[in-house]
Amino acid sequence: MNRYSPELKREIINEYLTRKDEISISELSRQHNIDPRRVSDWIRDYRLRGKIVSQQGKHRFSTEFA
Repeated sequence: MNRYSPELKREIINEYLTRKDEISISELSRQHNIDPRRVSDWIRDYRLRGKIVSQQGKHRFSTEFA
């Protein structure tokens, strides 16, 4: 799973919001080589929360952790 920096997310979200009448999420995703569902999620989260959301990944713990 790729991790994307908040800066890249912000750039893509801003590009979409300023050009949404000219470009689709699919086109924008293709330009940046990112899955369109991921970009769509970023945009949805931004609209709901008003900020870039960083996702917490799965954590692996040793058996000694328990």
